[in-house]
Amino acid sequence: MWAFPGAVAPDNGILIHGLYLDGGRWDGGHVVEALPSRQVTPLPEIHFLPQQVDDTAQPGVYECPIYRTSERCGTLDQTGHSDNFVTSILLPTEQQPQHWITRGLAIICQTVD
Repeated sequence: MWAFPGAVAPDNGILIHGLYLDGGRWDGGHVVEALPSRQVTPLPEIHFLPQQVDDTAQPGVYECPIYRTSERCGTLDQTGHSDNFVTSILLPTEQQPQHWITRGLAIICQTVD
């Protein structure tokens, strides 16, 4: 039994629901500026696939961090990452990555509401 009606188990990877973009919004194919007074916006379902990722910077792609909460801080663990940091994913964008770094764009698992 699935928690979400219509959800179909993928052959590979997992489906993630309930994540939010903080500092931008998803426009169906890439990240764009947030609308006025809408700092946090929901993301659609994400299909995570296991694969080797090339670590070199790619044009038109922003390496977006995922945090458990919007505070984005926590205790540093032995790897040097905050215990609030989950992972990062590559998001397509028409802006340079530095634009989103300056904006503080991140994905969060839990909103303040």
